[in-house]
Amino acid sequence: MQANGHLKTFEYGKNLIHVHAYKSVLDGWALDVVALVESRQDGSVVARSITPGDRRFASYDAAIAEGKRMAIELIDGSGH
Repeated sequence: MQANGHLKTFEYGKNLIHVHAYKSVLDGWALDVVALVESRQDGSVVARSITPGDRRFASYDAAIAEGKRMAIELIDGSGH
């Protein structure tokens, strides 16, 4: 992870979402890591990560919101 970044954690149901955004030297905020720790219905726990791609955001809050949205979409799409 980038040294100039910030990590934010959210609860979504029984799942944890970790989003790390960092300040790009040249052009705004970027997402570095979006990670999920899913508690599934069968009692198992699964950790997954999303590669957010090379997108830039005008603010830290915008980057974090997009990372959270991506994670929720993945959780809801998987049926867990």
